[in-house]
Parts: sequence; structure tokens; C-alpha cells
Amino acid sequence: MEVSQVRKRVRDMLERGRRATAERRAATDAAGNAWDRIREEMAVPLARQVAQVLRAEGYVFQVFTPADVVRLSSEKSGEDFVELALDAAGRSPSIVARVNRVRGREVLSDERVLAEGSDIEQLDEERLLEFLLDAMMVVVQR
Repeated sequence: MEVSQVRKRVRDMLERGRRATAERRAATDAAGNAWDRIREEMAVPLARQVAQVLRAEGYVFQVFTPADVVRLSSEKSGEDFVELALDAAGRSPSIVARVNRVRGREVLSDERVLAEGSDIEQLDEERLLEFLLDAMMVVVQR
């Protein structure tokens, strides 16, 4: 194969890579902005409401918001929690729930995707609550 053909194909590959990186950066920025809005306007208030209702039912949970994360954590065991966060490390940014439950010496962890890519901006309170309750079911089971 001629050097000129190889050079052309390498340059094309580099240009595609630059475009893909720029698109990924833009998508990550948009998802980060959407998550900031969702977290402040929906996720934190909703998590606090869920914690209050759980407390009234005898399940004592607290809401923590460290570093852009919303975490509902059991007061009995800080290792039992549901955490909502933006995961920008994958192919496309997504909002995930990390569910952690300790039973004896066994630690059970799970990660579930709530919304991915441009779907993050379409997230509403009803879908967020349904997802949060589904994830919490694992943690509150005795």
C-alpha cells in the first residue's frame, strides 16, 4: 500500500476521533447541566420525602448529598443505601442508582441505569420516584 493512502486514512481516523471527542464532551456537559437541575429540583426533595415517609413507617433513613450525589442511607447501617449519581465514564453519560445492602458479612451491590444520553433531560418526577422506590425495596427488605 502506498504511503499517501496510509497517511490519508490515518488523518481521516484522527479527524473522526477529534469529532467524536468533541461530541462526547458536549453530551457530557449537557448531561451534567441536566443532572444539576434534576438533582436540585427533583431528586433531593423527593429523596427527603421518601426518607420522611420511611421514618414514619419505622425505617430510619437520612439523605446525604456529597459531591453531586443523592444518597438515601440507613441509620442502622451506613452500608445500606441507594445512591443516585451521574456517570459520565461510559459511552454516553447516564444517571445511575447504586444500591448497596449488607446482610451479615455479605455485601450485595447493584447498579441500575435510570436515564441515558439525551433521555436525561426528559426525566420527570414520576419516573424518578418509581425508580427510587424500586431500588429502595432491596434495601428495606429485612
